[in-house]
Amino acid sequence: DGLRKSLLSRAGHQKILGTSLSWPVAEAEFRFRLEFALEARKPVIIRLTDSSTQTLSLLTQLLPVDLPTVLRGYRGQAEHIMPLFGLFPKLCFSFCGTVTFAKAKELHELAFDCPLDRVLLESDAPFTLCSAVGGGRDSIC
Repeated sequence: DGLRKSLLSRAGHQKILGTSLSWPVAEAEFRFRLEFALEARKPVIIRLTDSSTQTLSLLTQLLPVDLPTVLRGYRGQAEHIMPLFGLFPKLCFSFCGTVTFAKAKELHELAFDCPLDRVLLESDAPFTLCSAVGGGRDSIC
């Protein structure tokens, strides 16, 4: 309880709270982070790295419907993400440079199907570069 109070006092200075949802993740840890975001009245950014049934089930069980949320880092299939837009009206999806990779067919499909008012673009540079660059820490995409 002391940790929670300490974190809440610090959260007043942050605009968002970030968390990662990739397996193995402890459900209790993810639940704590989402509850904390709600209590702190902050939107969350979730780095969702897979489309496993277990991960998406946990997300639909624990993510509050009205919590402003950004999903990012996803490398799974569009068919798993698209239903979430209907369930969560404040959900946005963020694409990074990997969407430019020729073999990222699932991301291409998701980018085509996502509602445009829910799409964000980001850069993971210099860690993930677009396909046009092909490498180099100081390259610009």
